[in-house]
Amino acid sequence: MFDADYQKGELMITRDDIVIRKAILHILDTDRGECILSSALLNPGPEMCDFIRNHIYKIISSDDTKKGEFDSEFSPIKSILQTWDESEDSSFIETSQAIANKLYAAMGEGLNIPAADLLFVTFQVEGEIYLALLKMNYKRNYNHDKMYRGNHTFVGLLKKRSLISETSRVPEAVIINLSDFSMRLLEKKYEVNGERVNYLSENF
Repeated sequence: MFDADYQKGELMITRDDIVIRKAILHILDTDRGECILSSALLNPGPEMCDFIRNHIYKIISSDDTKKGEFDSEFSPIKSILQTWDESEDSSFIETSQAIANKLYAAMGEGLNIPAADLLFVTFQVEGEIYLALLKMNYKRNYNHDKMYRGNHTFVGLLKKRSLISETSRVPEAVIINLSDFSMRLLEKKYEVNGERVNYLSENF
């Protein structure tokens, strides 16, 4: 479906041809046992749209991204997507919540599968509509922390969790063509039931 520059016929597609349609963000925090599902769409401004567009393009153009297709016998995701109405906001939100719940359950089966925020986005390229599931894994970073006591200032280090930066690449993602349900997949192996597996393609 895609190559390094994303070709459609003989037409070369750039990141500027990616038009963001709708987006919603869910919290899949398996570290704390929290699956927090948003009930409202994001209203991204130009900077947020650029952020999302850049990450989608990085996935499309990556040599690490694999082609795939649904195994309808085992995966319920295709049937969910076949019955939704992407243009209708409530259907979009409910579908994103259902898929987020299933991803959260798959993440909970594995050892050391990172907690994450799930950015559920539809975008358009040359009249074709795609769905991007961008799993933005949490990173643990140290940041300074200031405390004041009397006339003294204390500066220490505080361990915090953060999301992906603008310059890095989303480590796990699925991009689905909603017209033929072909997909591109970027994934990593984690331990599930004593074996290292590609849990996105095999369990989700």
